[in-house]
Amino acid sequence: MANREHWRRHKPQLFVQQMREVGGFGFEDIPRTAVCSAQLSADIVPLIYHGSSRTTPLAGKVFALRLPDLIDFKHGKLHFETRETLCRTYNIDATADIVLTGVNHDHRIEPWWTLGEQRTAIIRGTKELGIALVTTPNFGLLLDNPRTDDLHAIKRIAITFEEFRREGVACALHPNGRTYRDFERWSRFIAERCWCKAAARSCRASARQHDGVVPSGAAA
Repeated sequence: MANREHWRRHKPQLFVQQMREVGGFGFEDIPRTAVCSAQLSADIVPLIYHGSSRTTPLAGKVFALRLPDLIDFKHGKLHFETRETLCRTYNIDATADIVLTGVNHDHRIEPWWTLGEQRTAIIRGTKELGIALVTTPNFGLLLDNPRTDDLHAIKRIAITFEEFRREGVACALHPNGRTYRDFERWSRFIAERCWCKAAARSCRASARQHDGVVPSGAAA
């Protein structure tokens, strides 16, 4: 604990930067948006990493792709301009629903936040691609970091959730937390926003991450 206190005490500018980035750690300033939900036609959704080694498009009703894989972070835009190109690259049925999962390791999802105002154009692009549902990035909460880092990550999840919904893209909230208090806050956030229709959760098994989407009223 002493080392962490020393680190924060001598770098107060990091705390100030976090507060300015998210406008404080509370949820009060998160705008409410219109209802935007998705009805998926499958209970289990396979995660597709690439389209190689297949000679014909993969048949299925719903497929999941990793959100970071679709983004050119260097130039702040999507890799794909049309749904046809996207489906051809991944070699999947063009009529299937597509889910984008934001659950990933920190080094893959943190660049999403650094896009800043460019996120809006990218989100609009996902809508043009006909993406059925997106799960918010699960910005990490770490045991060996100052508590304010947790609060910063939690607020960024809420902000990202609202950004997708504002642009008319169905989004599953990923209520990441580390304490009972964190999940109490998320419970109130969801209860006060009837338009929050889905939630995402992740778990680790055999050193791999998996993403699941559950209705907001279901047990997670």
